[in-house]
Amino acid sequence: MPPKKKKKILFSSETEEKETKKEKEEKKMVRWLEQTPTKSAIRCTDTHVSFINGIRRTMLMFGTSWRGKCIVNKNTSVTSSFCIIGHLELLPVHVPACLLETLQSRALTNNTKCQGCRLLIQQNFLFPEAPATYQERTKTSCENCSLSFRLTMNGSSSSLLLPVTSTDFVWQKPSWYKNETKEEPYIIKNSHLLYLTASQCLDLVLIVTKGSKTSHSHVKFIPTTTLISRPFCSVKVNWEDLAKNNPKNKETLIASCPRKCFRADLEVINEDACIDCTKCRLAMQEIEQSHCLIVHPKTNEHLFEWHTTLEHSKNVLSESLDILMKRLSYYRDQFSTFEIS
Repeated sequence: MPPKKKKKILFSSETEEKETKKEKEEKKMVRWLEQTPTKSAIRCTDTHVSFINGIRRTMLMFGTSWRGKCIVNKNTSVTSSFCIIGHLELLPVHVPACLLETLQSRALTNNTKCQGCRLLIQQNFLFPEAPATYQERTKTSCENCSLSFRLTMNGSSSSLLLPVTSTDFVWQKPSWYKNETKEEPYIIKNSHLLYLTASQCLDLVLIVTKGSKTSHSHVKFIPTTTLISRPFCSVKVNWEDLAKNNPKNKETLIASCPRKCFRADLEVINEDACIDCTKCRLAMQEIEQSHCLIVHPKTNEHLFEWHTTLEHSKNVLSESLDILMKRLSYYRDQFSTFEIS
Protein backbone atom coordinates (compact mmCIF):
# COMPACT_ATOMS: atom_id res chain seq x y z
CA MET A 1 0.00 0.00 0.00
CA PRO A 2 1.44 3.36 -0.92
CA PRO A 3 1.78 5.77 2.00
CA LYS A 4 -0.99 8.29 2.34
CA LYS A 5 -0.10 11.80 1.40
CA LYS A 6 -0.48 14.34 4.13
CA LYS A 7 -2.83 17.11 3.28
CA LYS A 8 -1.38 20.57 3.44
CA ILE A 9 -3.30 22.77 5.83
CA LEU A 10 -3.59 26.08 4.04
CA PHE A 11 -6.04 27.60 6.46
CA SER A 12 -6.93 26.59 10.02
CA SER A 13 -10.20 27.91 11.37
CA GLU A 14 -9.50 26.62 14.91
CA THR A 15 -6.24 28.53 15.28
CA GLU A 16 -7.84 31.66 13.90
CA GLU A 17 -10.75 31.34 16.36
CA LYS A 18 -8.31 31.02 19.28
CA GLU A 19 -6.40 34.09 18.10
CA THR A 20 -9.57 36.12 17.69
CA LYS A 21 -10.76 35.11 21.17
CA LYS A 22 -7.49 36.26 22.70
CA GLU A 23 -7.63 39.53 20.80
CA LYS A 24 -11.22 40.12 21.90
CA GLU A 25 -10.33 39.47 25.54
CA GLU A 26 -7.41 41.88 25.35
CA LYS A 27 -9.56 44.56 23.72
CA LYS A 28 -12.31 44.27 26.33
CA MET A 29 -12.65 47.44 28.37
CA VAL A 30 -14.50 45.66 31.17
CA ARG A 31 -13.67 42.24 32.60
CA TRP A 32 -15.58 40.43 35.32
CA LEU A 33 -13.21 39.40 38.09
CA GLU A 34 -15.93 38.11 40.42
CA GLN A 35 -19.68 37.79 40.20
CA THR A 36 -21.88 36.43 42.97
CA PRO A 37 -25.44 37.35 44.05
CA THR A 38 -24.11 39.71 46.75
CA LYS A 39 -20.66 40.68 45.46
CA SER A 40 -19.18 41.70 42.10
CA ALA A 41 -15.86 43.05 40.91
CA ILE A 42 -14.88 44.35 37.47
CA ARG A 43 -11.62 45.49 35.89
CA CYS A 44 -11.93 48.61 33.72
CA THR A 45 -9.20 49.36 31.19
CA ASP A 46 -8.84 52.57 29.15
CA THR A 47 -11.48 54.12 31.41
CA HIS A 48 -11.13 57.40 33.26
CA VAL A 49 -11.65 57.46 37.01
CA SER A 50 -14.41 60.09 36.65
CA PHE A 51 -16.67 57.62 34.80
CA ILE A 52 -16.22 54.95 37.49
CA ASN A 53 -16.83 57.56 40.17
CA GLY A 54 -20.04 58.55 38.36
CA ILE A 55 -21.33 54.96 38.55
CA ARG A 56 -20.33 54.76 42.20
CA ARG A 57 -22.13 57.99 43.09
CA THR A 58 -25.21 56.88 41.15
CA MET A 59 -25.39 53.67 43.19
CA LEU A 60 -25.11 55.65 46.41
CA MET A 61 -27.49 58.52 45.61
CA PHE A 62 -30.09 57.09 43.23
CA GLY A 63 -30.09 53.39 44.09
CA THR A 64 -33.24 51.67 45.29
CA SER A 65 -33.97 48.42 47.11
CA TRP A 66 -36.94 46.61 48.62
CA ARG A 67 -37.78 48.25 51.94
CA GLY A 68 -40.90 48.21 54.07
CA LYS A 69 -43.22 50.74 55.66
CA CYS A 70 -44.32 49.50 59.09
CA ILE A 71 -47.86 49.94 60.45
CA VAL A 72 -48.38 49.15 64.14
CA ASN A 73 -51.92 47.92 64.80
CA LYS A 74 -51.31 46.91 68.41
CA ASN A 75 -48.30 47.04 70.69
CA THR A 76 -48.41 46.35 74.43
CA SER A 77 -44.74 45.49 74.82
CA VAL A 78 -42.11 47.55 76.64
CA THR A 79 -40.49 48.61 73.36
CA SER A 80 -42.03 51.73 71.87
CA SER A 81 -43.69 51.66 68.47
CA PHE A 82 -41.30 54.32 67.21
CA CYS A 83 -38.28 52.05 67.86
CA ILE A 84 -39.99 49.08 66.20
CA ILE A 85 -40.80 51.12 63.08
CA GLY A 86 -37.27 52.51 62.88
CA HIS A 87 -35.82 49.00 63.12
CA LEU A 88 -38.11 47.26 60.64
CA GLU A 89 -37.93 49.91 57.93
CA LEU A 90 -34.16 49.48 57.71
CA LEU A 91 -34.27 45.71 57.11
CA PRO A 92 -33.76 44.60 53.49
CA VAL A 93 -36.23 42.24 51.85
CA HIS A 94 -35.41 39.55 49.31
CA VAL A 95 -37.77 39.23 46.35
CA PRO A 96 -37.18 36.27 43.98
CA ALA A 97 -36.68 36.94 40.28
CA CYS A 98 -39.85 35.11 39.19
CA LEU A 99 -42.03 37.21 41.50
CA LEU A 100 -40.27 40.39 40.42
CA GLU A 101 -41.10 39.68 36.77
CA THR A 102 -44.79 39.25 37.53
CA LEU A 103 -44.85 42.47 39.55
CA GLN A 104 -43.17 44.36 36.71
CA SER A 105 -45.59 42.99 34.13
CA ARG A 106 -48.59 43.91 36.32
CA ALA A 107 -47.23 47.41 36.91
CA LEU A 108 -46.69 47.83 33.17
CA THR A 109 -50.13 46.60 32.07
CA ASN A 110 -52.16 48.47 34.69
CA ASN A 111 -50.66 51.83 33.65
CA THR A 112 -51.29 53.60 36.95
CA LYS A 113 -49.87 56.89 38.15
CA CYS A 114 -48.32 55.20 41.13
CA GLN A 115 -44.70 56.21 41.77
CA GLY A 116 -43.87 52.69 42.92
CA CYS A 117 -45.05 51.22 39.60
CA ARG A 118 -43.06 53.77 37.64
CA LEU A 119 -39.94 52.95 39.57
CA LEU A 120 -40.53 49.20 39.31
CA ILE A 121 -40.66 49.29 35.51
CA GLN A 122 -37.71 51.74 35.45
CA GLN A 123 -39.46 54.60 33.73
CA ASN A 124 -38.40 58.23 33.95
CA PHE A 125 -38.60 58.42 37.72
CA LEU A 126 -35.77 60.91 38.15
CA PHE A 127 -37.69 63.77 36.55
CA PRO A 128 -41.39 62.98 37.14
CA GLU A 129 -44.21 65.34 36.34
CA ALA A 130 -45.82 67.02 39.33
CA PRO A 131 -49.10 65.24 40.26
CA ALA A 132 -52.23 67.31 40.06
CA THR A 133 -54.15 66.15 43.10
CA TYR A 134 -53.21 65.34 46.67
CA GLN A 135 -54.24 61.69 46.24
CA GLU A 136 -51.90 61.26 43.29
CA ARG A 137 -49.14 62.99 45.23
CA THR A 138 -49.42 60.60 48.19
CA LYS A 139 -49.88 57.44 46.09
CA THR A 140 -46.43 55.92 46.41
CA SER A 141 -47.40 52.23 46.17
CA CYS A 142 -50.31 50.00 45.19
CA GLU A 143 -51.18 46.28 45.07
CA ASN A 144 -49.37 45.91 41.74
CA CYS A 145 -45.95 47.01 43.04
CA SER A 146 -45.97 46.13 46.76
CA LEU A 147 -45.86 43.09 49.03
CA SER A 148 -47.42 42.75 52.47
CA PHE A 149 -46.05 40.93 55.55
CA ARG A 150 -47.88 40.46 58.85
CA LEU A 151 -46.80 39.57 62.37
CA THR A 152 -49.25 38.68 65.14
CA MET A 153 -47.84 37.27 68.37
CA ASN A 154 -48.97 36.91 71.97
CA GLY A 155 -46.79 36.34 75.00
CA SER A 156 -46.39 32.78 76.26
CA SER A 157 -48.37 31.60 79.27
CA SER A 158 -45.20 30.60 81.09
CA SER A 159 -42.92 33.07 82.79
CA LEU A 160 -40.32 32.75 80.03
CA LEU A 161 -39.82 35.60 77.60
CA LEU A 162 -40.90 35.03 74.02
CA PRO A 163 -38.38 36.39 71.47
CA VAL A 164 -39.73 38.13 68.36
CA THR A 165 -37.55 38.14 65.24
CA SER A 166 -37.93 39.13 61.61
CA THR A 167 -38.53 35.48 60.64
CA ASP A 168 -41.90 35.61 62.43
CA PHE A 169 -43.34 37.78 59.64
CA VAL A 170 -45.65 35.88 57.28
CA TRP A 171 -46.10 36.93 53.67
CA GLN A 172 -49.71 37.74 52.81
CA LYS A 173 -50.11 36.11 49.42
CA PRO A 174 -52.18 38.24 47.02
CA SER A 175 -55.11 36.84 45.08
CA TRP A 176 -53.27 36.98 41.75
CA TYR A 177 -50.32 34.95 43.06
CA LYS A 178 -49.84 31.46 41.61
CA ASN A 179 -47.53 29.12 43.45
CA GLU A 180 -45.46 28.19 40.41
CA THR A 181 -42.19 28.02 42.31
CA LYS A 182 -41.27 27.38 45.91
CA GLU A 183 -39.39 30.68 46.24
CA GLU A 184 -41.13 33.29 48.33
CA PRO A 185 -40.06 36.76 49.49
CA TYR A 186 -38.61 37.04 52.97
CA ILE A 187 -37.19 39.66 55.31
CA ILE A 188 -33.54 39.35 56.27
CA LYS A 189 -33.25 36.49 58.73
CA ASN A 190 -32.23 36.37 62.40
CA SER A 191 -32.87 40.03 63.17
CA HIS A 192 -34.07 40.31 66.77
CA LEU A 193 -36.82 42.83 67.53
CA LEU A 194 -38.00 42.45 71.15
CA TYR A 195 -39.29 40.11 73.89
CA LEU A 196 -42.92 39.49 74.88
CA THR A 197 -44.25 38.40 78.26
CA ALA A 198 -47.53 36.61 79.05
CA SER A 199 -49.69 39.72 79.10
CA GLN A 200 -48.22 41.39 76.02
CA CYS A 201 -49.13 41.16 72.35
CA LEU A 202 -47.90 42.58 69.05
CA ASP A 203 -49.63 43.12 65.70
CA LEU A 204 -47.57 44.58 62.84
CA VAL A 205 -48.02 45.01 59.09
CA LEU A 206 -45.04 45.65 56.82
CA ILE A 207 -45.80 46.96 53.31
CA VAL A 208 -42.74 46.38 51.14
CA THR A 209 -42.08 48.31 47.93
CA LYS A 210 -39.16 48.81 45.58
CA GLY A 211 -38.85 52.25 47.12
CA SER A 212 -40.99 55.25 46.27
CA LYS A 213 -37.88 57.29 47.03
CA THR A 214 -34.21 56.88 46.26
CA SER A 215 -31.20 56.66 48.57
CA HIS A 216 -30.67 60.38 47.99
CA SER A 217 -33.69 61.03 50.23
CA HIS A 218 -33.05 58.29 52.83
CA VAL A 219 -30.14 55.98 53.54
CA LYS A 220 -32.40 52.93 53.97
CA PHE A 221 -32.92 52.67 50.19
CA ILE A 222 -29.20 52.13 49.43
CA PRO A 223 -28.89 48.69 47.82
CA THR A 224 -25.15 48.38 48.49
CA THR A 225 -23.13 47.93 51.67
CA THR A 226 -19.59 48.51 50.38
CA LEU A 227 -18.27 50.31 47.30
CA ILE A 228 -14.57 50.17 46.38
CA SER A 229 -12.86 51.87 43.45
CA ARG A 230 -9.08 52.02 43.17
CA PRO A 231 -6.47 51.98 40.41
CA PHE A 232 -4.32 48.94 39.72
CA CYS A 233 -0.63 49.44 40.47
CA SER A 234 2.52 48.77 38.47
CA VAL A 235 5.19 47.17 40.68
CA LYS A 236 8.81 46.65 39.66
CA VAL A 237 11.56 45.16 41.83
CA ASN A 238 15.26 44.82 41.07
CA TRP A 239 15.85 41.51 42.83
CA GLU A 240 19.58 41.35 42.00
CA ASP A 241 20.48 44.70 43.53
CA LEU A 242 18.20 44.00 46.49
CA ALA A 243 20.07 40.81 47.43
CA LYS A 244 23.59 42.12 46.79
CA ASN A 245 24.33 43.62 50.21
CA ASN A 246 22.16 41.36 52.30
CA PRO A 247 20.22 38.26 51.11
CA LYS A 248 17.64 38.86 53.87
CA ASN A 249 16.39 41.98 52.11
CA LYS A 250 14.05 39.82 50.03
CA GLU A 251 12.49 38.43 53.18
CA THR A 252 11.90 41.90 54.61
CA LEU A 253 10.21 42.98 51.38
CA ILE A 254 7.96 39.90 51.31
CA ALA A 255 7.03 40.25 54.99
CA SER A 256 6.23 43.97 54.63
CA CYS A 257 3.37 43.40 52.17
CA PRO A 258 0.03 42.59 53.90
CA ARG A 259 -1.51 41.54 50.56
CA LYS A 260 1.27 39.02 49.78
CA CYS A 261 2.18 40.51 46.42
CA PHE A 262 5.77 39.21 46.36
CA ARG A 263 7.13 35.68 46.04
CA ALA A 264 10.89 35.30 46.32
CA ASP A 265 11.06 31.67 45.19
CA LEU A 266 9.80 32.54 41.70
CA GLU A 267 10.42 36.30 41.86
CA VAL A 268 6.81 36.82 40.78
CA ILE A 269 4.84 39.97 41.61
CA ASN A 270 1.05 39.88 41.93
CA GLU A 271 0.26 43.41 40.76
CA ASP A 272 -3.51 42.91 40.91
CA ALA A 273 -3.37 42.44 44.69
CA CYS A 274 -1.41 45.65 45.29
CA ILE A 275 -3.45 48.52 46.79
CA ASP A 276 -0.55 51.01 47.14
CA CYS A 277 -0.50 50.85 50.94
CA THR A 278 3.13 52.24 51.04
CA LYS A 279 4.23 49.63 53.62
CA CYS A 280 6.69 48.01 51.23
CA ARG A 281 8.25 51.41 50.41
CA LEU A 282 8.62 52.26 54.08
CA ALA A 283 10.35 48.92 54.67
CA MET A 284 12.76 49.63 51.80
CA GLN A 285 13.52 53.07 53.22
CA GLU A 286 14.47 51.54 56.57
CA ILE A 287 17.09 49.26 54.96
CA GLU A 288 18.10 52.01 52.47
CA GLN A 289 17.06 50.03 49.41
CA SER A 290 14.25 52.23 48.12
CA HIS A 291 15.87 52.45 44.67
CA CYS A 292 15.15 48.73 44.13
CA LEU A 293 11.36 49.16 44.34
CA ILE A 294 9.12 51.22 42.07
CA VAL A 295 5.36 51.37 42.70
CA HIS A 296 3.02 53.73 40.89
CA PRO A 297 -0.74 53.54 40.15
CA LYS A 298 -1.92 52.96 36.60
CA THR A 299 -4.04 55.74 35.18
CA ASN A 300 -5.98 53.58 32.71
CA GLU A 301 -6.80 50.46 34.78
CA HIS A 302 -9.18 50.53 37.74
CA LEU A 303 -10.91 48.06 40.02
CA PHE A 304 -14.57 48.59 40.87
CA GLU A 305 -16.07 46.33 43.53
CA TRP A 306 -19.44 46.49 45.28
CA HIS A 307 -21.33 44.42 47.85
CA THR A 308 -25.11 44.28 48.15
CA THR A 309 -27.52 43.33 50.92
CA LEU A 310 -30.11 41.09 49.25
CA GLU A 311 -30.36 42.60 45.78
CA HIS A 312 -28.44 40.84 43.01
CA SER A 313 -25.18 42.69 42.38
CA LYS A 314 -25.52 42.53 38.59
CA ASN A 315 -29.02 44.02 38.70
CA VAL A 316 -27.78 46.90 40.87
CA LEU A 317 -25.12 47.73 38.28
CA SER A 318 -27.54 47.61 35.34
CA GLU A 319 -30.09 49.82 37.14
CA SER A 320 -27.40 52.36 38.03
CA LEU A 321 -26.17 52.48 34.43
CA ASP A 322 -29.75 52.99 33.19
CA ILE A 323 -30.25 55.87 35.62
CA LEU A 324 -26.94 57.44 34.62
CA MET A 325 -27.76 57.19 30.90
CA LYS A 326 -31.20 58.75 31.46
CA ARG A 327 -29.69 61.66 33.32
CA LEU A 328 -27.04 62.22 30.66
CA SER A 329 -29.59 62.08 27.83
CA TYR A 330 -31.82 64.51 29.75
CA TYR A 331 -29.01 67.04 30.13
CA ARG A 332 -27.95 66.56 26.51
CA ASP A 333 -31.46 67.45 25.33
CA GLN A 334 -31.54 70.45 27.65
CA PHE A 335 -28.19 71.79 26.47
CA SER A 336 -29.01 71.21 22.78
CA THR A 337 -31.97 73.60 23.01
CA PHE A 338 -30.05 76.15 25.06
CA GLU A 339 -29.57 79.51 23.35
CA ILE A 340 -27.56 82.49 24.56
CA SER A 341 -29.76 85.56 24.69
